[in-house]
Amino acid sequence: MSSITSLRNRFQRRVCSESVFLKSGHTPSIADTGSKLSTQVAEGIIKALGYPLNAQSIDGQTAGKNFEMIARDFIESSITLLSHLRPAQWLYSVHDDISQFVQYEHLAALKRLVKDNKEALTALGDYVVNPDVVVARRALADQEINVRQAIVRPGGSPKTDSIEGRKSERGCFHPPCEYFM
Repeated sequence: MSSITSLRNRFQRRVCSESVFLKSGHTPSIADTGSKLSTQVAEGIIKALGYPLNAQSIDGQTAGKNFEMIARDFIESSITLLSHLRPAQWLYSVHDDISQFVQYEHLAALKRLVKDNKEALTALGDYVVNPDVVVARRALADQEINVRQAIVRPGGSPKTDSIEGRKSERGCFHPPCEYFM
């Protein structure tokens, strides 16, 4: 059985070995080489962690993608470890379009609106949000909500009664948690 400490240690070890390397001049790749303070902070972090770094140079995009996957794995392992506190079927992914989730469905409509309308794009901006790591709770069917007593009315108005009409296939984005009201 894992502890949060062992999960954190594994996360830190993986970040060091899969995302961080020493640039020329022995500067950690997480430092801004143009900043002495940034270099000192990065060196202090690497020393404090004490894990070996990747022996080879890693392309910036690859290092970033590695970090995102490592972070996703850590979050999934941590939530699984604590699942007794908030039982649910959780979904974990990297770079999902946030408009796939119930709370942010309206962003897909905005994206369509501004796609071919420069004036709308100028006024509204680009509201496409692609978070690095997404944690979502699988949406519940009305029957699951009503298992003990009638709480929502199946087949009712999606805006007031039925959860079925509002949920997306992907589930509910966290945070914030969507409460079924």
